[in-house]
Amino acid sequence: FPVTIRHEVEWDAKITIAKRKIPVRAVSHAVVWFDFLTLCGRGRSQVDYLEIAQRYPKVVISSVRAIDASENDLITNFIRMIDIFYDHQTKVVISAQIPLEKLYVAGRELTAFERCKSRLFEMANKE
Repeated sequence: FPVTIRHEVEWDAKITIAKRKIPVRAVSHAVVWFDFLTLCGRGRSQVDYLEIAQRYPKVVISSVRAIDASENDLITNFIRMIDIFYDHQTKVVISAQIPLEKLYVAGRELTAFERCKSRLFEMANKE
């Protein structure tokens, strides 16, 4: 978990986003670590992602898995989240079970996901 020695890390904590408690794997002053389904699953909105981007310059997302064509809310949330993090220059670290190309291969959001992949590759190529 990338932090400096002078800042404490809180493990298995909860943070308040949009007046709701959200469980996190870890959090420090500048980095927050989420499980994929917690961050992109049901009950998340653009407001959540915007507040996260404004509060944390670095976001770690673990346990990212393939998204089925029927999981419309999940892929929509993922795309919105990446769009907001991209626009706010939030550094994102993703730990995935599969390559990015296989994350979402069929469904109604395929075109939007292609743009999302492009943004992720661009984010990876920046310093």
